[in-house]
Amino acid sequence: LDKLGDHGDAAKHFKVAQENANGNTLILESKILLAHIR
Repeated sequence: LDKLGDHGDAAKHFKVAQENANGNTLILESKILLAHIR
C-alpha cells in the first residue's frame, strides 16, 4: 500500500502489525513501521 501511494491505509496496517507483534523486535523496530506510526 505504501508503494502504491496509499499512505493512510498503509499506516493503519502498520499499526495493526505493531499491536500484533508480540514483542517481535524485527517488526517493532522496523524503519518503515516507525515512519508510518509517528
